Amino acid sequence: MQKRFVPLIAALLLCGCAGTSLSQRTIVRAVFWQRQGSGYTATLLAADPKSDTAEACTVTTASAATPAQALSAAEEALPGEVFYGQLELAAFPDSSTWQQARQLGELLYERAAPAPEISLFLVQTLGSDPAALLPAMQQTLRQNRLHFGLQQLFSSDAGFVIPVFRPECYAMRLLTPDASVLYEQPLQAQLAAVLAGHAGALRCRFGTCSVNAKTNLVCDGETLYLYLRDTQLQKPSDAPVRQDVSATLETALCAAYGALCGDAAAAGADLYHFAFWRQCANKTGAADKPQPPRLIIVS
Repeated sequence: MQKRFVPLIAALLLCGCAGTSLSQRTIVRAVFWQRQGSGYTATLLAADPKSDTAEACTVTTASAATPAQALSAAEEALPGEVFYGQLELAAFPDSSTWQQARQLGELLYERAAPAPEISLFLVQTLGSDPAALLPAMQQTLRQNRLHFGLQQLFSSDAGFVIPVFRPECYAMRLLTPDASVLYEQPLQAQLAAVLAGHAGALRCRFGTCSVNAKTNLVCDGETLYLYLRDTQLQKPSDAPVRQDVSATLETALCAAYGALCGDAAAAGADLYHFAFWRQCANKTGAADKPQPPRLIIVS
C-alpha cells in the first residue's frame, strides 16, 4: 500500500500543490521597488535556471504609475509561472512613508503569504547592478543577526523602525502615520534594531572606537538590561592608554537610548515594547507609564 504513494509524493514535490512543474516556474528570490518620477519601478531577481550556481539571478525591471502595475508588468516579462514561495528579500524606496510601506507590504502578502522568512529593507538606490544587492543584503543580515519581517509592517498601527540598507553599515528609519526619522549614526541605528527585536548584535563604530558583540535584552518592567556577549572592543592606536573603551561605549549607548526613547514618545508609539515588558513583569498599571525603563549595560 505504501509503495503506491511514492510516485504521488514525488510528483507533488516536483510540481507543487497547483500541479505546475518546477521547470515551468520562475522562482523569484527578491523584489525591489524604486520611485521613478511620479511612478514606480519594480525589479525582480529570479533564480537563473541556466546557471550551475544557486546564487545566480536574472534581473527583470518594469515601470508603471503604481507599484502594483509595475510589479504586474515585471511579472508578465518573466517566462512561465511566477513563483514567490522562496522569496528571500524585498526592498522599498527609502523615501517611503508609513502608509506607502504598508501598501507595498500588502502587495507582497497577496503573492507570498505566509512569508515568515522574507526580510525587508528600505534602499535609496539599486545602483547599476541590482543582482549584486542580494548577496550584499544577505551578508548584512547574517553579520548583524538582523531580520525585519513582512509581519512587522502590520504588528502595530502606531509605527515601526525598519532597516535601511547601506553597503558599509545599515541605518534605521522610524516610520509612523505622521512622522519619519532617519537614524544614520551606526550605534544609534543598531541599538534601535536591538531594542525593537530586529537584531541581535552591535557591530559598528562609535566615535573613534568600534564594538562587535552579540546582544540580549531582559526587562523587569522598570530596568532594561542590555547584555553584551563575546564582546570585542577596539580603540585607535593613538588613543590614550588609560582610555576606558567600555565606559565610552556605555556612555554612547545611554545617550543613543535616551534619544530613541524621546523620538518614540514624541511619535506616541511603543516602538520598543516597553508596555509589553511591564505587563510581563506584572507591574500594576504600568502599561501606560510614559517613562521608559532605566537602561543598564551588562558585559
